[in-house]
Amino acid sequence: MKIKFDNWRDQRGSELEQAKKVVSDKNISLVVLSKITKIPYATIRVYRQDLSKLDRASWENINRLGQAYDIASIEKVMTQEDMKEYPKKLAKMFKNWSIEAINKNQDVAVIQRMKEIILSDPLAVAELFKAEKKS
Repeated sequence: MKIKFDNWRDQRGSELEQAKKVVSDKNISLVVLSKITKIPYATIRVYRQDLSKLDRASWENINRLGQAYDIASIEKVMTQEDMKEYPKKLAKMFKNWSIEAINKNQDVAVIQRMKEIILSDPLAVAELFKAEKKS
């Protein structure tokens, strides 16, 4: 039996699709992409010239380019200051939820675990930041 879970990250595409998006983004310099990913400039240039080469690229290169895509996505919605301050705001929100749960004699374990998971994931923090700015 094959089970498929819906995941908010799936909306962003597979790692290969993300790699192709970040490599083809002309707003991202090949030099910068090479520096971030530690993939040789010449290799990234070949990928940009022919995206189908990524179909045969190593998993390591695809993974690194996928991470670069995440970084670029975060930088589109958050400044460095936002990345510093917004997690503090989320932590305060989780603290308030925990206090409210304690006052109602409810368990706070789930709230604490949600806090750990979300605050340890910069992409999740950026998605929440983006959602807050839309509302």
